[in-house]
Amino acid sequence: MAHRRFGNIEVQPTVSASAYAQNDVLWNPVKIPGAVQGHRGSSLLKSVTIVDQFDKLIGLSIELVFMKVSKDLGSINAAADAAPSTFMVTSGTVKTPTGDALDSCVILGHVEIVAGDYADANTLTTISLVTKTGIDLVIDAGGTSDDDNEEGAIYCAAVLTGSGTPDFNLHSDLRVRFGFEY
Repeated sequence: MAHRRFGNIEVQPTVSASAYAQNDVLWNPVKIPGAVQGHRGSSLLKSVTIVDQFDKLIGLSIELVFMKVSKDLGSINAAADAAPSTFMVTSGTVKTPTGDALDSCVILGHVEIVAGDYADANTLTTISLVTKTGIDLVIDAGGTSDDDNEEGAIYCAAVLTGSGTPDFNLHSDLRVRFGFEY
């Protein structure tokens, strides 16, 4: 049996310091360096943890979209409007393109976080914490030559798919930790 290795990578996405609405882009792609080992490697996304330092997301549904390259879903804090030639996010459902557009598809997969995934609000009174485990999403980084994406990076964007109007105090209210198996 091969030796299994695990690792966590934490990122801090940029969010808007004003109220969001359902189907708004929560954050555009944030780079996750080292998600895979090298440009031809692959790994398993095992878990995602989001720490909201000011308890704005508690109980809200979020769709995380994982990509090989950075493609904006639209403007932060506005309805997702990704071009159909790459992909679309509509009502919390990721829809991949068909036909010729499929060749340019950059989506690795998506993870939905729902109200039941959050920690009990009675336990954590000043922050909201959500951990999604058992994901097992196979990912590989983009890059077509030895010089492309040597750091094994992927990208993650998010759409607020649940109803609610969270607003953030600072652009750094959120921290996201991804757990990988290499």
